[in-house]
Amino acid sequence: MVKRSLAEESARAAALREQLERANHEYYVLDRPTLSDREYDAMFRELQGLERAHPELRSDDSPTLRIGAEPASQLAKHQHLVPMLSLGNAFNAEELEAWEDRLVRLAGDDVRRSGYHGELKIDGVAVSLTYREGVLVAGTTRGNGISARA
Repeated sequence: MVKRSLAEESARAAALREQLERANHEYYVLDRPTLSDREYDAMFRELQGLERAHPELRSDDSPTLRIGAEPASQLAKHQHLVPMLSLGNAFNAEELEAWEDRLVRLAGDDVRRSGYHGELKIDGVAVSLTYREGVLVAGTTRGNGISARA
């Protein structure tokens, strides 16, 4: 692997942010993605790595610091009762083990003994349904994780 200068790393981070922003717009707003999930994830991880190695390259508007896109404006605004966070990816056994270690740190070793059920992550729409006294009062997508349009 060739070592790049900080200026080259900065240019690469800027290019990745631009590509990811365009991909987010195509996916979330236009509903016409041009990148595969694998391509997007690889660029996202590369940007995360650059920002981790060089915190001074991180920008406040980096795609690594937010979830999804702003809610569509033609719908009523809805504030999630609990943030809807994005699922993480694990591409190999080491990343899966690191996930399990984080889970055990948060919830205790009982989670490891009780077993797991795993499913493929199939991209689609995450939905939050809110009921009051058994009546559906709101149905929203994840939006930006904090708010969406209902």
